[in-house]
Amino acid sequence: MKNLTIFLFIFFSLAPKVTFSQLYVGQNSYLCVTGRFVYETKNITIEDNTLNALYGKIYLRYDGQLLQGNSGASANSGTGNLSVFQEGTADKFQYNYWCSPVGSTTPSSGNGNFWIDHLYAPSTFTASSISTETSGEDGTATPLTISNAWIFRFLQTFFYEGWSATNSTERIEAGEGFTMKGSGSSGDVNHTTVAGVENNPDGSHQRYDFRGRPNSGNTPVFVKSGMLTLTGNPYPSAIDLADFLTNESNCTGIAYFWEQNKTVSGTHHLADYVGGYGTFSPATGYVQAQYFHLDPEFPNVMIYYSPAQYGENFRRSFTPIGQGFFIEGTTNGSVTMKDEYRRYVPEGYTNYSQFDRMAGGSNPSYKKQFLTAIASPKEINYIERFEKQVPEIRLNILQDKKLMRELSLAFNNQATAKIDRAMDARLVSNTDTDNYFVLENNKEFAINVLPFEMDAKIPLGFRNKKAANYKLGIKFLQDFDLSEHIYLHDKLSDKFYDLKNEACELNLPAGVNNNQFEITFSRDILSTNPINGQNICILQDNTIKSVLIANPNLLPLSSIVIYDMGGKIIYTQDSPEPRIQYEINTANLSSGVYIVKLKSTVGSDFNTKINVTN
Repeated sequence: MKNLTIFLFIFFSLAPKVTFSQLYVGQNSYLCVTGRFVYETKNITIEDNTLNALYGKIYLRYDGQLLQGNSGASANSGTGNLSVFQEGTADKFQYNYWCSPVGSTTPSSGNGNFWIDHLYAPSTFTASSISTETSGEDGTATPLTISNAWIFRFLQTFFYEGWSATNSTERIEAGEGFTMKGSGSSGDVNHTTVAGVENNPDGSHQRYDFRGRPNSGNTPVFVKSGMLTLTGNPYPSAIDLADFLTNESNCTGIAYFWEQNKTVSGTHHLADYVGGYGTFSPATGYVQAQYFHLDPEFPNVMIYYSPAQYGENFRRSFTPIGQGFFIEGTTNGSVTMKDEYRRYVPEGYTNYSQFDRMAGGSNPSYKKQFLTAIASPKEINYIERFEKQVPEIRLNILQDKKLMRELSLAFNNQATAKIDRAMDARLVSNTDTDNYFVLENNKEFAINVLPFEMDAKIPLGFRNKKAANYKLGIKFLQDFDLSEHIYLHDKLSDKFYDLKNEACELNLPAGVNNNQFEITFSRDILSTNPINGQNICILQDNTIKSVLIANPNLLPLSSIVIYDMGGKIIYTQDSPEPRIQYEINTANLSSGVYIVKLKSTVGSDFNTKINVTN
């Protein structure tokens, strides 16, 4: 260990000066990276030494990571291996979605294909034993035996039949994601300890040692329009997921992550699985990330809105080593994983990089020390990105007292009412009963990002194979002070449910209902005529005895005047300070019809009637 420390010190001391040389690890040497990163601007050669298993390798330990700066295809070479640990589920009935950071050393250079013979079981800091495989349904922990019956890829399709069983004769290309079940619920029964860290103290995880040539450079991922592809992070370092999704324009800019309820196990039958797909969206066009998950076994308790209660908020802003996820294509072609998306981000719940969802948790506090320390091939102000929040309404909808769907409304002036790439997220659902936002041509969406308008009417859809009961409420609000009220409007009965104050309950017949319900911010909009193309909305809300004037574009006004029907001035305000919303109390007015007149400093006047009931 002393020799390793000295070698690392020499390497990091010289690295900034050796700008134009590539990293070479010979047959009689090795490189061990612990708790830090190596950044190589060009290529890496690792020469194997078959007589000594220690040499001819790069070992990444304790969140050690490898970054490279290739601008083209990988030219890494040699028959030696990089070794990096990652922990997956130990449960033989549960899936992890993987994307290997290493591949075969068979090609003379470049990224090689992967198979599970590149997975090893660690026994010491550097030593590992190669896994074996079985065609049976169940793997074993000791010796590590992986069932190849559950190795599947999912390439350019949208239907369940698109899962493609994969075996050692086909192999898995760099950048292709794949599924794999655990090797046994007891995990590593020997509970091996490597450098003071026990492999599996709670019996739920299995530590794997990925060994092979490190992937690098431009890695194409093929996509088709409207179809899903299982891909992931193909590198031995984290990647900036928002950066990748935002810049690769041949996909929708949304990622989907498999979420499986780990308390329900003991079967290989698909019908008995409890899970769904979490949705990640950059949401404001590269600033803020939205992430939430479907938990079909959510307790039969509705979470009501409380200013202090924000519930669980899990970010996937950075994708760790080995993590697989889905993307959806917008054209027939490819997206490209690139070294420029790689980052040094140690795994951890508060670091926004986590391979497997941790139980519980709450909104992580942002750590400026961590954000400024992120290593990146390009300059990015992560403090600015993570401290910027956008107004958001998070809805919880409980279906038949057992299924929970989360939906998100986020507000961004750069968005449109149409489908926006890297903002709006399509619903990926595996249930017959579900709910969603309705966008263009009755398309179903889990995340809807749009500019805020006081008179907005945002369709909410429901589909259920049989009659169903729904309870709908607000899980939390984030920086949302654009409106006093948030209503669910039943257009059939003209009933308004005030979601800020209480959840509502609906009983709907079997079928698809995309037209009856909408989210609104006012009960009685009397006029939405524009002033010089600017949206101005005036409404009388008799529940709070006030007239509300929405001015989302901060149009300058010279006066606000209220007249009775006889022309008498009841209220006047000269040169009001520009605001998104004005609220004028009408509790002292007699019931009747009044006229509200707005004078603009840049255009014509605006008049509308209001009906006051006291």
